Amino acid sequence: MNTVKALSLIAASTLIAGSFKSCSFMEARDKTDITNALTAYITAVQDADYDTSKSLVVDEEDFFAGNAMDEDDATLIAAIWNSTQFDIDDVSLDETSSTATVTFSFPDLESISNEGYSFDEFVEAIPQIEGTNEQSLEFELTKEDEVWLIESDSTEELYNLLTGLIEGLEFGRLTEENAVAAVETFISLMAEGDITNATAMLKDTDNTFYGYVQTASSVSGVVVGVSDAFTNYFGRVDYEAQATEVTDEYIIVTVTGTAPDLQNAVDSVLENEDVMVPVYADYIEGYLNGNVNVISIAGSLLPELAPAINEAPMIPLESQFKVTEEEDGELYLEPLTGPDLQVDVNSLMNRTDYIASAVGQLFREGRITLEQLTSFDASQLTGN
Repeated sequence: MNTVKALSLIAASTLIAGSFKSCSFMEARDKTDITNALTAYITAVQDADYDTSKSLVVDEEDFFAGNAMDEDDATLIAAIWNSTQFDIDDVSLDETSSTATVTFSFPDLESISNEGYSFDEFVEAIPQIEGTNEQSLEFELTKEDEVWLIESDSTEELYNLLTGLIEGLEFGRLTEENAVAAVETFISLMAEGDITNATAMLKDTDNTFYGYVQTASSVSGVVVGVSDAFTNYFGRVDYEAQATEVTDEYIIVTVTGTAPDLQNAVDSVLENEDVMVPVYADYIEGYLNGNVNVISIAGSLLPELAPAINEAPMIPLESQFKVTEEEDGELYLEPLTGPDLQVDVNSLMNRTDYIASAVGQLFREGRITLEQLTSFDASQLTGN
């Protein structure tokens, strides 16, 4: 090789080596590394993978890893991240430090903040938000052993930016969907015979239905058949529930459909001599001895009423509940009309045709004396 060619090759090699070592090349490589580090960090935070995110932070002091959010905040932030885009630009650097601007396009939460959504409804609505809210954040990075790491203060600023998005958001449970669901839950509990939990959903009122349910709840553990009667009644109810009046303070839910004819069921029991003669016997014995046990008498009737309800014809049902959200954040139902459980039982103690048979049963079973029998005046029972 001649001298000229050798010098040319050396010169070319020197130029090539110089270009690889030039500031522009090193700067481009660093900017790429910085962009990759930020992308990896933000992606890890989006995925709540804090083991990975802290590995990308100086001294692993990632603010997200050290400051766990409560469950609701974490759920909201996760939903926001799922609808967020980001771009990294304006990277500036020197040998061992750098700043980079990240512009986030968050979903515009304010656009749905006045919809009165419950928490769950709000989370579900976030993916449907069309508007965006752009915010920029400057990250600082440090180069350690040829690796670009994010400064801890920058992770805290990102944390504060995210929590600031949800700060002040208020959620209400009093929505049309939730009000209807509350009424449906109440009816389902009654159909399951869970009178205690159903009653806990009711707001104190002088409504007749409320009184019946309260009484039933208090005696359900004592009187056999109470739960069965309600189960058979509400289990046969075929209905639709819809919000018919909506205000900021309450929602009226109207229930329409069909339900068993309770009066028919009661009448069928009152007409059953095999059932009513023993009931009359118990009542007369209690009356003569001065210890009428109403609960015991009811306990004799209710087991017969439950199957009668299953056989009763269906009649139209219309009922209204006023649903409100109380201070404890729970929804409560105030019955306004129906379900109509009021029945006419005035004939219960006026069936003189049962009295003679009942007295005869008592005497045969030795439950009353001859003296009580001869002095018995049926009009004292009937008031006639």
